[in-house]
Amino acid sequence: FLSEVHYQPSGPDNHEFVEVTNQGTVPISLASWKIRGGIDFDFTANHTLAPGASIVLVSFDPVIDLSLATNFRATFQIDNSVVLAGPFADGPLNNGQGTVRLQKAGPAPDFSQITVDEVRYFAAIPWPAGSAGNGSSLQRIPALGFGNFSSSWVADLPTPGSSSGETYSEWAAANGVGGGNEDPDGDQLSNLLEFAMGTNPGSYTEQPVSSFSNSTGTITFPLHTGRQGVQLFFEISSNLEDWGIATTSASIMNGEIQTREYQFSQAASQKLYWRLRAVQAP
Repeated sequence: FLSEVHYQPSGPDNHEFVEVTNQGTVPISLASWKIRGGIDFDFTANHTLAPGASIVLVSFDPVIDLSLATNFRATFQIDNSVVLAGPFADGPLNNGQGTVRLQKAGPAPDFSQITVDEVRYFAAIPWPAGSAGNGSSLQRIPALGFGNFSSSWVADLPTPGSSSGETYSEWAAANGVGGGNEDPDGDQLSNLLEFAMGTNPGSYTEQPVSSFSNSTGTITFPLHTGRQGVQLFFEISSNLEDWGIATTSASIMNGEIQTREYQFSQAASQKLYWRLRAVQAP
């Protein structure tokens, strides 16, 4: 998935980059994968991502333009273990708004491109303003879904090649729990939900909170921003059959735990059901 976009660096345009990360549990060959939108780049059979690994796309050829590659690594304090690939074409990335699209080849016979992930960013609220020329980049919150949601991104100091976080298997071993669908503390939150939210799988007292006054209300839940291989969806329904993903906003950040809110307004005759759904990457 698209894990980081540095579209307006405080330095030269050759400090722009797009980072792609494998959040799954098996290696992925990027043969026939492409980046389209504000920049163009075609991956080759030489590009493979191990689970948790990232590749950083830059505007220059890191093999030929050694001085630019050295400067890039020095600027962001990364060593040769971080894989750089380039050059991408049709840059630089637009500073006001832009699109970055990750695509892969579809099935035979036409092998038409399928969009796997996409971000349409803006240098204005509700998008993180710090990413617009202030030295920060857009960084994906791993446990949130859709790249086109501003709530799926935060602005922070650029970290090209450093998007890996704790995996479910690591967390489960550390907490002495089993499969993701199990609920050892009986709080109706599966282990996978506890992993994504950053709550304690041995405590039944940590629950999402809802408050309601007159016709407005707020639903609040935690999100762990450093978890790898899981997506957390906040969904709503009026009939318990048709569910849709709703946009939430960040309110408080405490370490890697982010408090998120969903605010709603409804008439007394309306019904609103909500749920949190965690999905593990394949």
